[in-house]
Amino acid sequence: MTPPSAYNYALNLLSARPYATRALHRKLIQKEYKAADAEDAIRRLVDNGLLNDAKYAEQYARYQAVSPDAIHSGGGRFVVRGGELAVLEGDWSPSRLVVLEFPDLGAAKRWYDSPEYEEAKRLREGAANLRMVAVQGLDEPL
Repeated sequence: MTPPSAYNYALNLLSARPYATRALHRKLIQKEYKAADAEDAIRRLVDNGLLNDAKYAEQYARYQAVSPDAIHSGGGRFVVRGGELAVLEGDWSPSRLVVLEFPDLGAAKRWYDSPEYEEAKRLREGAANLRMVAVQGLDEPL
């Protein structure tokens, strides 16, 4: 079976959720499409009005506006929200990092499943790719 063209694969991805141009390009390259084919697919999608970074940015801005209230409603607070980042060791290089603090692991899990954060998650859908974990902290600092 012949794999779909980069354009058709990108269309399939966009049918599930919106993507920023850079994120969609990265997905195509990860699927081992040639860079030229990925760039051509992106150009065609933009030309056809199917890929719009401005709309994507507006959606992310709405998420950023509502997320603080949702976090605070769950007893959380921002420890880090963006800011300058320096990778000191290893090959992990996130473009942005957010660290939240909650009273305990249970509070973080309740917040994540709360109606307040559900609204924020809906706004974030397609506007941000993220990895999220919750970790139980130390009872007493070392």
